[in-house]
Amino acid sequence: EAPFSTIPGDVNQDGAVDVLDIVLIVQHILGNLELDEHLNEQAKINADFTQDGLVDILDIVSIVSQVLEG
Repeated sequence: EAPFSTIPGDVNQDGAVDVLDIVLIVQHILGNLELDEHLNEQAKINADFTQDGLVDILDIVSIVSQVLEG
């Protein structure tokens, strides 16, 4: 079994930070998805892009900025 991705922002742990990760965070914030239950604890750690202990809109904004910068 491959190790979990520890890349900040890589919520679905596919080795890339992209719109799919953003969608998962949005679903988590809206209460439609618990990241640690749907994927694993590392997913929630990766979702906290700003490393402030919360998964929130600031993480989304930061990840979008990174994705747009390419």
